[in-house]
Formats: sequence, C-alpha cells, structure tokens
Amino acid sequence: PNKLFQYLGGGKPVVSTALPQINALNDEIDHMIGVAETYEAFEQLIAVALASNEDHDVVQERMRVARIYSAENMARERIRRISEYRA
Repeated sequence: PNKLFQYLGGGKPVVSTALPQINALNDEIDHMIGVAETYEAFEQLIAVALASNEDHDVVQERMRVARIYSAENMARERIRRISEYRA
C-alpha cells in the first residue's frame, strides 16, 4: 500500500481497514497504524487521529519508518533477494 507510506512520510497518523498485508506490516512497525475491523472502529480511529496532538518524536518516527519502506529501499531489497536466489 504505497499511499500508507506517503502518509507516514508526511508524519501523519494512518488508519486502515484490516487487510492481511496491513496487519503484517503493523506488527513489524510496532502497531503504528490504526487498524479497524469494523466500520465503527474505523470511525473511532479516524476521530482519534484527527484529534491527536502528537509530539515531534512521534511524527519523526513515522517519517523514519516511511524512509525504511521507500521505493528505493524496497527495490534494493528485491534485488538482494533475487541475487541470493540466483547464487
């Protein structure tokens, strides 16, 4: 989900529906994404995100995670895996 990383890169809170890829990623990044299983939960997480007044460190952490998952870094990882497979 490319938009997710763009939002994180802007330091914004992110809310998503519970998709397998999102759940797996969220586990990797210490549950930085608000994941909703229901419509009501989605509304609630959006309200919390809009009302949040986060400190600089939280915003910087989101941006750091987005850099890790940048298109350039993900391409490097794919090349590395292909190289390992071919070796």
